[in-house]
Amino acid sequence: VKICSGDFLQLQEEKFIKGEDVTWIVKPSSINRGSGIEIFLVYEQLLNILLEERDIREWIVSVYIDRPLLLSGRKFHIRAYVAAVGDLTVYFYDDVLCLCSGTEYDGDDVGNYYAHITNTCYQSQDAGFNEEECVLVLEDVERILVQEYGMEEGKAGKEVENVKEQMRKLTGELFECYKGETNVYDPLEGSFEHYGFDFMVAENDDKGSEFLYKTYLLEVNPGPDFKQSGKKGEGIVKGMLEETVDLVLGGLDFDKEKNGNVFTK
Repeated sequence: VKICSGDFLQLQEEKFIKGEDVTWIVKPSSINRGSGIEIFLVYEQLLNILLEERDIREWIVSVYIDRPLLLSGRKFHIRAYVAAVGDLTVYFYDDVLCLCSGTEYDGDDVGNYYAHITNTCYQSQDAGFNEEECVLVLEDVERILVQEYGMEEGKAGKEVENVKEQMRKLTGELFECYKGETNVYDPLEGSFEHYGFDFMVAENDDKGSEFLYKTYLLEVNPGPDFKQSGKKGEGIVKGMLEETVDLVLGGLDFDKEKNGNVFTK
């Protein structure tokens, strides 16, 4: 706590000086399924959270993204699958899942975690969670932008395509950062790994941009739990695994336009 307090208080003060009301989110770095996540407003609340969980040694604190794109009034995050092959070629699977909360979003009520934490395992405990309505794909996002936001179809398509492009870019940048960092990541020739990347889409603060939304990387999951994707995600996971086998073991001639690959290199 003493190690992080100075940096956190400085950041909090900087936000205050700028006149920004900031909500924060904290999660244990080594716990999954949405467990241990807390939302707070001031440092004293963070201190109490850390002191109550003394056995947890590593936490991640970040500014909470409080203006997310909503689908039918509900917050969501995107789960994307990535194959890292050999030393090192990275493939991003373009068919992604949009995992929504079962409870409508209210930015002023940070105490209702079912409206804020969109992890599917966590959401399954919410009586309002319905898999058919809460597990969507990007085509559903495009449809909702048209039907609920009154966006023209062409514009909605461009926004969704830009989200895809941002996810690919963020994925490439992350792996680029770890090149040569063999003490924490050491890919091996003749092997491959799957990762689950989680992204958030929110309002774009850059008013000069032609796009209304910006994509943020939330976290990366090694060894993602494919079962958490629900029935709608089964086809995506199956297709991703089959294409991975072709890509890695079958000597697939990777040509996205020619072969119709869903992976993007």
